[in-house]
Amino acid sequence: MKLSKKAWNNVLIFAVLGMIFIFNYSHKRLTHENLSTPKQATLLPSEGMILTMQGPDYTIERIGRSWRSRPDIGLPPEQLDKMMHAWLSEPLKPLELPDGQLPVSQYSQVYQFWLAGVAEPVSLTLYQLDSGLVISNWQSQLLQLDELNIPKLLPK
Repeated sequence: MKLSKKAWNNVLIFAVLGMIFIFNYSHKRLTHENLSTPKQATLLPSEGMILTMQGPDYTIERIGRSWRSRPDIGLPPEQLDKMMHAWLSEPLKPLELPDGQLPVSQYSQVYQFWLAGVAEPVSLTLYQLDSGLVISNWQSQLLQLDELNIPKLLPK
């Protein structure tokens, strides 16, 4: 079978489109999370960079590549760096509430984070419930804090 130059161009165009479709589909298949595993969520966008964290009675701010707290909470800059990294990367399990409503909490604290490139601070609220500590993340998801996560995120 003999094809004209115009027909060969069409064949090449469709071949390239097919390859793009295959690569795109295989990429989605490879990066697609397994639905049978419980989803993990983070408190802040993982690609963000924290400039300042304001807790209920202290502020932690980035000074160059280091950190300082005001007033001093007794943690060295290396420990503060680990704590700030945990706020960005610590995976937490979403809290499943039967009715979707957060039970009334007598105790709550607001933490505000100023991120690089974001005009408004991101606010997270920590709630003390009968089941333990729960925090709402940047996507308004409720996440459960277990005993292992608390020292990574909060000073003693």
